Amino acid sequence: MATEFDDGEHWGFFLTGQKLTSETGKYVRMSSLVLAALRSAGVFSTMEDGTAAPATDKLWLDKNTDPPTLKEWDATGASWVPLTYGRLFGRAAIDKLTVTGGTENAVVTSAPSGFQASRLYLITPIATNTAATTIQVSGVGTFGVKYGSGADIDAGEFTAARQAVLYFTGTRFEVVFPVGDLNAAVTEAQGYASAASGSATAANTFAGAAAQSAAEAEQAAVGELVTRSANYTAVAGDINTHIRFTGAYTLALTAAATLGANWKCFVQADGGDVVIDPNGSETINGSSTLTVPNGTYVILWCNGTTFYAAGIANGSLTNAKLANMAQGTVKGRASGAGTGSPTDLSASELFTIISSLVTPKPQTTSGVGQVVAWATPTSGGYSAPSSGSWLVIWSGYVASNATWAAGINATIVAGGAVVQGGQSGVVFTGISWRIA
Repeated sequence: MATEFDDGEHWGFFLTGQKLTSETGKYVRMSSLVLAALRSAGVFSTMEDGTAAPATDKLWLDKNTDPPTLKEWDATGASWVPLTYGRLFGRAAIDKLTVTGGTENAVVTSAPSGFQASRLYLITPIATNTAATTIQVSGVGTFGVKYGSGADIDAGEFTAARQAVLYFTGTRFEVVFPVGDLNAAVTEAQGYASAASGSATAANTFAGAAAQSAAEAEQAAVGELVTRSANYTAVAGDINTHIRFTGAYTLALTAAATLGANWKCFVQADGGDVVIDPNGSETINGSSTLTVPNGTYVILWCNGTTFYAAGIANGSLTNAKLANMAQGTVKGRASGAGTGSPTDLSASELFTIISSLVTPKPQTTSGVGQVVAWATPTSGGYSAPSSGSWLVIWSGYVASNATWAAGINATIVAGGAVVQGGQSGVVFTGISWRIA
């Protein structure tokens, strides 16, 4: 660490008022000053400081030491531990649990470096379980393997040499992609096979309707496309305009009162980050400016006094942002329903669309029907296994902030084809099912 930030030798200085006196001049440890600034900026909004520990869902700046130590509650060890770099930035990575022994229902693994709660772990069992199962992490403890509901896993959930993705809560491991759920959904769908004629045509109709809906929605939301290659000031006449910037420029805004209530436009950054700068002291989303990252867009609204912007940045759409769904359903548009909003499709409605493409029942052995669970390293891509045709369902999450990257994806590819290219800082995980 550079000496100017070495807490053992240096202090920071700041004023609590506008005039320097013996009361307003304060000396503070550099780390305390930096952490206070981060809390003020909302980065460490849950941090509390003092000599007594706060609630376990908070960060604690422990002032029982000099300099103070930033800590978090470790549910595994049931104690407050220093918040290290690895604990802060390593949460979203998938770590490996290496099986070292045990039995089919009492697995023993080594403890990966930095083992902690709220992380994903990848395990390759060496035997098929026959009943409720536990995992003993050497040197840490023994934890049950459960479904998200808290129920014990079924026999056969763990299969020799088949990878499984687990989420560690601090008290148990939870299976992320239960095989039983997938089998049940497919079995139900196959019950409607007799009504699946013409599914390929239905699928094309579904895709065309979805594309038409998207085009109509975009046309209704924005009007004329105007390309800008310099800084620009939006005026009242830009209402409903699609403003596309080709580089890193600033979009200044005319006073909100002049633009008026319900003024809006579509702002696209296509070549560099675009800064939206309201007039004078006016704000956008409560801030003095808003940056639209390159490759993204926002829809900008004015209510006559201030501005608001909404958009979806790359990798920012999480599962929590989607509408709640009934279990056993997927988002889509039923065959024959015509153009319209997405609905929650039942297994029979989904099978009407895809039955000619997906017919084999999942199985653990190689050949048609084989199911493979997989996860990439951070920033890595994924290709389908060799031979045959594969239905691949996957999602990704951003390793730096532990948020899901962009919903759930599905595609059908030939064996060996590239399914997902690597994205910086993103971990992809999913299931590949051989259908032909």
